[in-house]
Amino acid sequence: MRERKSSERQSLERELKLLKAVDQAKKPIGTRELARLLDLSSAIAQRLVNTLTERHYLQRDPDTKRYMIGYQTLTFGEFLVSTAFWSMTVRNVSSDSDPTMRLLQATRAERVLKHQRWLQEMR
Repeated sequence: MRERKSSERQSLERELKLLKAVDQAKKPIGTRELARLLDLSSAIAQRLVNTLTERHYLQRDPDTKRYMIGYQTLTFGEFLVSTAFWSMTVRNVSSDSDPTMRLLQATRAERVLKHQRWLQEMR
């Protein structure tokens, strides 16, 4: 039983790292590129990608056969943005005092708006 939990934890950690790599990619990314980035075998990377795609955390471009963040991942972000906690946190940060925070807020706001538009189009 302990080995199974360890294996499940390892799979979850790999899936989260893979999602982060896809999110940080500037454009849709292929399975082999993900395997190289994460130092995984191609077979393991493909299994992880298949699982995440089946559950809509990743989306496969049918033309390029590359992957991008799927709508299920975006719904988590939409939830966080829509909560009071998020808006209180953003309001409590003094953006005038730190240029890095101003840049972070602008980048996040732009990304959130882009994902919200995409979600609206999906509905």
